[in-house]
Amino acid sequence: MSMNQNDFTSAIKSAVVPWNSLSAAKIVMVLAVLMAAFWPLYGVWIPPLSDLPEHIITSKLLWEALRGASSLELDVPWFLGYRLFAILAATLIELSYRLGISLDHLPMILVFVLIGFHVLVVSAIFLWTTKPRDKAALVRTLCLALPAVAAMYSACWFIGFVGFTLGITLVVAAIVFSEQAILSPTKFNVLALTLVLFLAYMAHPFAPMFWGMWCCGRLLASLAFLSIRAEFRSFLFVGLSFLPVIVYHIIATSGSEMAMSNVSFRDQSPFISFDFWLQNRAAPFVTGELLKTDDASESRFLSLGVLFLSVAALLSSLIQRKTGLAKLMVATFIFLIGSSLINERWIPTPSTHWLAYDYRFFSSTLVTLAVISGIVLAQIFDQISPASRLKTVLGLSVAIIAVTSAAWHLVEVRQAYLRFDTRARPFVEKVFAEESTQGLWLPHSRWHPDGTIIRHYICLRRPDCSPQDTTFRTFGGDIYPIRLRSPNGWPPVGKMSNSPGTPPADRTLKPRGLAADSSRDLYVADTGNSRIQKLDREAKPVGNFGVSGINPEAMREPNGIAIGPDRSIFVTDSANGKLIRLGPNGDLQKEWDGPTDKFYGPRDIAIGPNNRLYIVDQGHGRIVTFDLRTESFTSWGTVGDAPGQFKEPTGIFVGKDSVVVADNGNNRVQIFDLQGKWLRSIPIPEFSAYPWHYPDVAIDDESGVLYFSNGLLNQIRSVDLSQPGDPNIVSITGQPSLDNPGSIVLLPKEKAKARTLAVLNYNSGSVSFIALGQGE
Repeated sequence: MSMNQNDFTSAIKSAVVPWNSLSAAKIVMVLAVLMAAFWPLYGVWIPPLSDLPEHIITSKLLWEALRGASSLELDVPWFLGYRLFAILAATLIELSYRLGISLDHLPMILVFVLIGFHVLVVSAIFLWTTKPRDKAALVRTLCLALPAVAAMYSACWFIGFVGFTLGITLVVAAIVFSEQAILSPTKFNVLALTLVLFLAYMAHPFAPMFWGMWCCGRLLASLAFLSIRAEFRSFLFVGLSFLPVIVYHIIATSGSEMAMSNVSFRDQSPFISFDFWLQNRAAPFVTGELLKTDDASESRFLSLGVLFLSVAALLSSLIQRKTGLAKLMVATFIFLIGSSLINERWIPTPSTHWLAYDYRFFSSTLVTLAVISGIVLAQIFDQISPASRLKTVLGLSVAIIAVTSAAWHLVEVRQAYLRFDTRARPFVEKVFAEESTQGLWLPHSRWHPDGTIIRHYICLRRPDCSPQDTTFRTFGGDIYPIRLRSPNGWPPVGKMSNSPGTPPADRTLKPRGLAADSSRDLYVADTGNSRIQKLDREAKPVGNFGVSGINPEAMREPNGIAIGPDRSIFVTDSANGKLIRLGPNGDLQKEWDGPTDKFYGPRDIAIGPNNRLYIVDQGHGRIVTFDLRTESFTSWGTVGDAPGQFKEPTGIFVGKDSVVVADNGNNRVQIFDLQGKWLRSIPIPEFSAYPWHYPDVAIDDESGVLYFSNGLLNQIRSVDLSQPGDPNIVSITGQPSLDNPGSIVLLPKEKAKARTLAVLNYNSGSVSFIALGQGE
């Protein structure tokens, strides 16, 4: 990496002119890498990426607005975060329109472009920083680039964070530019770094965070190698290159939901515990758990291959006494270990936004480690004597490991994509034909989009497609590059707290918790507004707690809610990791961090007959109990899929002698006694098939019927637990149209009236009521 400005200029020239056999070989080799990277995509019609449909439809609506062909009310905010993918997609839509290409092909076109962009950037980095002098060196160099190319099919890619995966590519480029700026802090290098960082920010505002972590690692490496005095001025220039991005972000997001919060700095440790690190960061990195495309995939070989190459690069640079390269590898290892120790809850993310740090940490560090290790190894091999037998043996061995680990992963991804494609084709054909998809199911997988999300693709065939035709109610907010409303409004869904005419201040946003008191008044955890909303028995707003009653930062992301015997209000705050007690009038009384190891993403909450609270501690995969009298905590359960273990649990209900938990990630409901002894499980195949669903459960102790919400089917379903044999799951009769039902609560029974179930609709922020018939 010890290039000056002249080296950079000559490297660029050598890649273009004069045209010779090596120049032609470079083009041929890059095309070969490109074709290899496309291997998982050949013949696939719809890529199984969860968020892609929503991003594509947003881009299409933006394109229609820019062409003046939209009747929707669109507002394009000044905030440039998340904008790069929309610009790319809108450009491709315009090209497709001009070339007469059907937008049905847009998902695959975008995927090919994103993968192709990543390959070209990584190949350019390798060719620029190593400058292979012959065809053998060129082949070896691009073989070392393959793991970084294959790593694009990473955790973020599978879950559909297309904006962040685009950001990863640019962050890696920024890291290479940063090293160049540290070694040679010219105006050109600093300006180039600023431009790349701003593009990474436009791809995803969180992406440059990992560039900052790498810079910290590079600074510590300089201290370790006693070169900080010589490089201190360069570090100042590198820091100044990011200053315009920081200033812009502060100004552009001021007063919006994307403004960063400082609450995390005050009450959270910046680092996770060793046990949590070992179980949730170190082990998944080594095993490649977060690389798996679906449950049938085996993806540890890419992780192990990259780790082997990185250790080989570090040892080789130390043995060969290449101080600059050794410093680069030490910085990258510090970045790997340091970023793996970061406590997600300490990062001051905007309220109600999911950081999904583990996925982003894995993807960012894996690609960075692969790129830097490959560059260091390529440079070391280039500096060994061509006649050395050691160079031939080691070079061939390293190249084989790089190619094998990358190829294995690409084959695994392709097999998973084909498994999805076989089932998805008839489903998507029905969607495009606007026919019923009943009887057709998409295969279960951790990241694959469910049928509700894929139905958004129907908008590709409709001009000015209104979100009313999909599951959207609004699209955008501050997280997407447009805000969108239909001038015609939305039809009512049951009895609604968000019915037409409700003042904006009373509207709920992304609510996740619902509770009722003895008077049948309702309390909603209004998650998107960081408050508690009180409704009367007709679901009309009568008051709000949180925004005016207490400091909004004290309750960032309310999830579960329960009403105590003295009418006090208990709330779980997922973002702050706390249990909060409010008075009947909403005044803040007390808060707890949980057991000794604290809460991690607490969700639903319920009160039992034994004067205890039962809390779903989702991040730790357990149930925490809280004694209201002694204010002491106990817990049971761990992360896993065995009886009594949990994976992404969301809802809980406590009856007279049982505790029922919606074990979302394991596609089941688990039933325990009040002390936590496992009794039985009921499989619910559709639970985790819908990623943006928070299923809840309730039991009518009189009839023995279990009710649960099902966002995939937009239904409330039931199981009669008193019947012998396998459970018979049915949809209850008489339910209104629902809109991603989440939290449910059985209202206190009134004389001579049927039992009533109140249902919280997550998408529309409304409450629906279902009168339960006899025997249900």
